[in-house]
Amino acid sequence: MKKTFTISTISILFLILAACSINNEMVFYLISTKPVEGAKKIGCEEYLVPVKKSVFGKVTIESALNALFEAELKNLTTATAIKDKYLMLESVEMRKFGDNDGYLVSFKKNPDVGLAGVCDAPRLKEQITETVRSATGSKPFLIRVDGEPKNWECIGDESGKCS
Repeated sequence: MKKTFTISTISILFLILAACSINNEMVFYLISTKPVEGAKKIGCEEYLVPVKKSVFGKVTIESALNALFEAELKNLTTATAIKDKYLMLESVEMRKFGDNDGYLVSFKKNPDVGLAGVCDAPRLKEQITETVRSATGSKPFLIRVDGEPKNWECIGDESGKCS
């Protein structure tokens, strides 16, 4: 009787673990200096390239952004600001946007790091925006830096309107 119980328990645990570790596809975005099929052209003659990665379990905004922040692939790169940790993920929260559930993605700016030239801001913003979009599906999201959406919108702005 004891052996049957143990085998049954192990079988049930195995099935639960198998169900929890379903293979999913995560997408994050890197930069290429050469045209690549499926890539979106962004500023400074560069291309935003979707990179797919198989993961076990649920794809979350946090896991997609961590994949972006840690990515090192041949011929593809991240914005210098990402490598330098210009922004650090602070939190991801569910929020109501009107009648819809959505996400509030908060970053903290590293005061010791700046942008590496005029091309770095569009790279940074496009990579993060598209990576978050890919992880949320069709749910709306809002990105903010140091507590304010305006700080996200003003990254790289040199017009003087964002002071």
